[in-house]
Amino acid sequence: MLLDSPAFPELTFDELSDAPHWLQTIVQWHQQQWPLQSEQQRQQKLRQHLEAAPFPTTLLALRNDELIGSVSAVCYQRLGGVGPSYWLANAYVVKSQRRRGVGSQLIQQAEAYAKQHQLHELYLYATDQVPLYQRLGWEALRQKKFKGELATIMRRDLG
Repeated sequence: MLLDSPAFPELTFDELSDAPHWLQTIVQWHQQQWPLQSEQQRQQKLRQHLEAAPFPTTLLALRNDELIGSVSAVCYQRLGGVGPSYWLANAYVVKSQRRRGVGSQLIQQAEAYAKQHQLHELYLYATDQVPLYQRLGWEALRQKKFKGELATIMRRDLG
């Protein structure tokens, strides 16, 4: 289990590698949200999060033992003009739990996880939540077309 959330005591956080029974649920969420890959490709990628340590990893948000969100932390050799770097990816919160602070808590958990593993910065692509990330301390670097969408590349200094 990861850090508890004093602001949201009903939320708990875990790693997918410690709760692999949630894998298929996350695959289904991602397929609904980002259908550019096959379900089989997505499942194959997420299975790597069960075995690799500490990266790639997927962090889970649970309320009363029900999965309500997830976010991944991965290493890309070269993405967005930034060469070997760590990125947050696939941040997802179920619709009924959005706008309740769950996404913010997941991002903060991912930042804490990264710091725990001696990372000094993280990157992400944001297509629709740029103001949220900025409120959490992320800096917008530039915009770029990514998988057909205009995305903002953002960076978080963890120093």
